[in-house]
Amino acid sequence: LRGVLGSANLRYRPPGYSLSLETATVDAVEFEQLVGAARAAAAAGDHARAVADLDAALALWRGDALAEFADDEFAAAEAVRLTELRTTALEERAEALLDLGRAADALPELEALVRRHPSRERPAVALMRALYAMGRQADALAAYHQLRTRLDEELGVRPAAPAGALYQRILVHDPALAAPQGAAPQEAAPQEAAPRGNLP
Repeated sequence: LRGVLGSANLRYRPPGYSLSLETATVDAVEFEQLVGAARAAAAAGDHARAVADLDAALALWRGDALAEFADDEFAAAEAVRLTELRTTALEERAEALLDLGRAADALPELEALVRRHPSRERPAVALMRALYAMGRQADALAAYHQLRTRLDEELGVRPAAPAGALYQRILVHDPALAAPQGAAPQEAAPQEAAPRGNLP
């Protein structure tokens, strides 16, 4: 272990050994830092930077979180937390692409998210936005009805206010829903990520 990690990182402390690592060398920590940077960029209106940071964050993933410990109770809560953060990062990336006027780039990931999480409202709302921005009003309205049916049948509830409000705006062709004018068409170049194991 010392040959791989370095003697400074692996130290003997009775009754055993301790591993000391800089937080920047732990991919789970790096992932969360990049997501935080992306959120700050989006809040400042720099959606291209947000997409680039989220691309770099998501590139750190290889399979499921803590897959080697899927049957171990100690890892269960952290695996769930990381998986939820990854899903949220995918949603935020799609929304940033929409804010850049890149609905066509956001659409495949949103369709995949809605398939994986059919009762999750955030990707469904973003999917409605993407479809409408691409001139597919009927499909955007159908996406809302599918969400409403799923929530009603599975949970006995109606979609929350954001979904309903967007549905009404699509019905009346709200001009504010048009794709941003002058949005950069090129994709933000993702940062290269070193090959890693399952996160973290």
